[in-house]
Amino acid sequence: TIPRDRVRVGRAIDYIRARLAKPISLADLGDILELSQFQVIRLFKRTTGMTPHAYVLQLRLDSARRYLATGSSIGDAAVAAGFYDQSSLTHHFKRSYGLTPLQFARAARS
Repeated sequence: TIPRDRVRVGRAIDYIRARLAKPISLADLGDILELSQFQVIRLFKRTTGMTPHAYVLQLRLDSARRYLATGSSIGDAAVAAGFYDQSSLTHHFKRSYGLTPLQFARAARS
């Protein structure tokens, strides 16, 4: 049912937000929600319109943008936001926003 789904996804989102800078696996989310990994994907997609991976990626990009806007280096922002490295942040950032983290940081500071 929808209310129960929202409660479950809310628990998963709380877990994700608390551990955003750390690796987060579908198995972890499945354990938290007592669901299979496939059920977690379906639940997330049905409730949020995104897969868990896409949701985590979006939260990490939002976090990296905040770090960059406040003057953090790209490498520090990448690690603090939970990306594997600066290259990974740059790849996803450019794909999502059409500009590099450096371009964003310069624009945010001007």
